[in-house]
Amino acid sequence: CAYRARRSAGPTDKLRHGGRGKSRGRGRRRLLPISGGGVRTPQRLLRRGYHLRAAKAYLGLATSHEALGSPEEARSARLSAIALFESPAEANNHAAEYISQKHFGHAKQLLLGLTSSYPDRPGYLTNLVVSLINLSEYDFARTRCQDLLRISPDKPEPYLLQIMVEMESG
Repeated sequence: CAYRARRSAGPTDKLRHGGRGKSRGRGRRRLLPISGGGVRTPQRLLRRGYHLRAAKAYLGLATSHEALGSPEEARSARLSAIALFESPAEANNHAAEYISQKHFGHAKQLLLGLTSSYPDRPGYLTNLVVSLINLSEYDFARTRCQDLLRISPDKPEPYLLQIMVEMESG
């Protein structure tokens, strides 16, 4: 199969499989060129009107920059994703959807952007802590619980989240 031959060619291979089955009667799989850079993908999605997909692509880009040790680029990608939503509340709702779909990495990136832009909103911090717990990032979750306690010490959520962090971390 042409796909397997191309796939085994290594990291310099510039083709990606573009379909699941055989392409219209030719008996072989269709291959598509890979885009030249990660920044183009969200921009292409935006040009085509796919704003939510573009936001998710920016969140993936933020994760990549974070893993590569580029915090400013990661922050910029997060803020680009947030800008695609109508409001911060809508972005928070999408983060909650990511959490319910178990896409904790995307939720984390979106909520990191929201909490950096709006540090005084307890709902954003609460969702961020839930994401961090599910990603087993307990030290960071503890720090964010402390931030949440400073913002709303009279509410039960920060205390319950602290208990969850301690129970999950063992």
